[in-house]
This record gives sequence, C-alpha cells and structure tokens, in this order.
Amino acid sequence: GNTYDGTHSWTQNTQCYNNIPLAQADISAAEDSQDIGTDVGYKVWDITNMVEDWISNPATNYGVLINSDNQASQDSYRYFASSEYSDSTKRPKLVITYTVGPVPDTTPPAPPTGVNITIEK
Repeated sequence: GNTYDGTHSWTQNTQCYNNIPLAQADISAAEDSQDIGTDVGYKVWDITNMVEDWISNPATNYGVLINSDNQASQDSYRYFASSEYSDSTKRPKLVITYTVGPVPDTTPPAPPTGVNITIEK
C-alpha cells in the first residue's frame, strides 16, 4: 500500500468506503510504499518528510491517506480497522520516534572582575 499526503481538508464522511473521491485527484504523490502481506499486525510506513513539512507549515496538514497498490489484482485487499472499531487492539495508532536536541546551557556568564551582580527571582 501507499501513503499519501492530502492536499485539501476532508472529513470522515467525505473520505470513506461509501464515498471514494473520483480518481483521488486531491492527493499528493506517494510518500512511502510498502508491500502489505496477509499477516495480521501493525504495518509501518515512513512519513518523516511529510511530518517535517507539517511542522514547517501546519496549514498543510490534511492527514494521511493509505491507498491500495493499483498494480495489485482486484482480489487483493486488506482490512484496516478505524479508530472507532470495537476491538481497541486493532485500532490504528501513530508512533512518533524523535530525538531531543542537546539541552542548552543556561548558566549565566561570570561577571567581570570587580563587578558585583545580584540576581533576584
């Protein structure tokens, strides 16, 4: 399957099985593609660049679309549970892995020789 960045705002009712947008003209180029086998479990796509773009320009965050591989046969499909699915262990989840930068040094510089400084909190 492929992951795409949306290019327009949307709601659950306008982007669902019962209302698939014609030709999906309102999505970006594929962000990541993965072969999704029939094994049960979580699937992983790397959308790091997409999220970095959202951080730089939050107004462009229209969410993620997981789309089928148009090269696969018609009988090849996979089921993904929604966030409202009754079995919470099968609901999608977003895992964010990040690295925290170094903690800045907040130690004030030493005063010049012969100068007294008082710091009040």
